[in-house]
Amino acid sequence: MAAGDVTYTNPAANLAIGSFASGSLTCDADTAINVLCGFQPARIKLFYKDSGATTVDKVIDWFAGITAANYFNTLMSTGVITLVTSGGPIVFAGDDDETEGFTIPAALMDNDADTIYWIAYR
Repeated sequence: MAAGDVTYTNPAANLAIGSFASGSLTCDADTAINVLCGFQPARIKLFYKDSGATTVDKVIDWFAGITAANYFNTLMSTGVITLVTSGGPIVFAGDDDETEGFTIPAALMDNDADTIYWIAYR
């Protein structure tokens, strides 16, 4: 999948309660990626899978109440959790449900071949 806007693969509108959307994308280390999930998330969880060395595998967690672009980072090789104070996912509003979601900044991605599995909660 090329970089750019990514639409959801599990849209909230298709669920009985519509409480989350999920999907996956291929990283583009040079370009921020907009994920269109159909709502403004109150929580974003990213599972980052490094295509090369597994030492970069991580779980990124942001939720409402944390400063914008801050996030909790769990390094999978050690289990160490840290609060990172910049460069995390950023929620954005759109004109309608089809254009709401969040941005994954380019700085968060290490390599073009890496994969991010994501869950966005309402």
